[in-house]
Amino acid sequence: MELKACQGMIPTTARIARSYIVSGEIAYQGDLVLVVQRTDSIQAHGEGAQQQHPLMLDAKGTGNAVYYVSPRDGRIVRLNTEQDLDLAITVSGKIHRFKQISKQDFVAVR
Repeated sequence: MELKACQGMIPTTARIARSYIVSGEIAYQGDLVLVVQRTDSIQAHGEGAQQQHPLMLDAKGTGNAVYYVSPRDGRIVRLNTEQDLDLAITVSGKIHRFKQISKQDFVAVR
């Protein structure tokens, strides 16, 4: 999938690839749920200016998620995600590198 947006007033194009695998059933809080695993990759690039300074943004990363889905009603009862992102911002020829690692755990309230 390709997305075009503005990140901080910088026109950016992101290319995202996702794949899903149903890996089976497990017991979760007394009910059987389907386990769906998702794998992501992202690459993004943008160019523009901030004030009078030329600016370029490049990002690449990977991620994964595990969905726990109720087969009874299709609700996602839990979701775990992880993302690892490398970001390079070039301003007036000087490169600034950043790394972001995030983990999230979402649980549906009954």
